[in-house]
Amino acid sequence: FNHVILCVPTQEDTIWLECTDQKSSFGYLGPFTDNRHSLIMTDEGAKLVKTKHYKQDENIVTRNAIITISENGNASATINTEYRGIKFEDISPAFSMNFEEQKKWYSRRALLSDFKINSYSVLDHKKSIYPHATEETDLGITNFAKKTGNRLFISLNSFSKFDFNAKKERTNDIFIPRAHIEKDSIVFILPKDYQKEHVPEPTSIENQFGEYRTLIETHDNIIIYVRFFKLNNGTF
Repeated sequence: FNHVILCVPTQEDTIWLECTDQKSSFGYLGPFTDNRHSLIMTDEGAKLVKTKHYKQDENIVTRNAIITISENGNASATINTEYRGIKFEDISPAFSMNFEEQKKWYSRRALLSDFKINSYSVLDHKKSIYPHATEETDLGITNFAKKTGNRLFISLNSFSKFDFNAKKERTNDIFIPRAHIEKDSIVFILPKDYQKEHVPEPTSIENQFGEYRTLIETHDNIIIYVRFFKLNNGTF
């Protein structure tokens, strides 16, 4: 009981307002106050209720990118990313930054080693209760493809991979508080006269933790990489 928010009862639903945040969308509860028990004081006495719970199909990151690769392995990339629901929190710090601050912030988050930010912009769509934002990025990437002889080796997933590994021998359960979905569609445009030599087989994994699928399509000098990742919440 160390925080107070405002409850606005209506005939059909309840609106929750985070009074200490001047920037969030009207009615939006972030990860600090969503899905919690709250004590409401009413004329009939106090009662315990739950705040808004953002579900898996409301927490979505959708990424679309086009990467044009040159013969020396350098590349240019345009990336459009949309953040919805609780995943909105991933991008919200950028709203209050100027361009130079945004570039530094993006560089700290990026999974690339050597790149230049040509342009960067974020747009808060200010949707009530269900916020979403879009991020537009234009990059110049050095040594994106590793060149060996006359071959280029391409990392298919350079924007959304993570390296967390749970310990195999555990004494405590794994607790995942929030479920979400990530969708990636990345188009690689190869240099002229280059052809694919090998592409990974499709991947499909489904278990209690969620789903993971990848699919690769090739058309002449174009490679399309599609990735779907769904993380379930719960105690495991």
